[in-house]
Amino acid sequence: MPEIVYRQIHCIHQAFVLIDDQDTESGNVAALREVTEYCDLVTCFCEGFHDGLEYLIVTLTSRVSYSYRNRPRNPLETAVWWAEHVIKTGGAPLSRSHSIDLPWYIYHSLDVIATLLLGLLIFLSGWIWFIRRLLFGFTSKTQAPTQKIKQN
Repeated sequence: MPEIVYRQIHCIHQAFVLIDDQDTESGNVAALREVTEYCDLVTCFCEGFHDGLEYLIVTLTSRVSYSYRNRPRNPLETAVWWAEHVIKTGGAPLSRSHSIDLPWYIYHSLDVIATLLLGLLIFLSGWIWFIRRLLFGFTSKTQAPTQKIKQN
């Protein structure tokens, strides 16, 4: 994508109908950078597509390319500055990831796994209870009282 912006190349994403991943990816790229035009097979043959392509060529790519070329530092200087900054500060606390401070059971999502397993256990035990009731009937396990014979 940076090559497209830097060289002011006009890009058209055309997704095939049968492959949904290309459709999603093309839409994401078009929404993210505003330098691409997205079209599906239906709109490629419309007259509105020509207007959209002209807008893309004249306005969007030239504006984004201008802002990309006129940065305060070039990419190499930016990378060197960040490397020196990390070395000087030892990895500043604000640039550290929050996952470093998480407890091990949350880091490995063991609390989520335990909750899901407990829910699954309750669900399965409910089904087992229900099926046993269907198979063995809804009778109680207590027997009817029998008459006692009096013994002397």
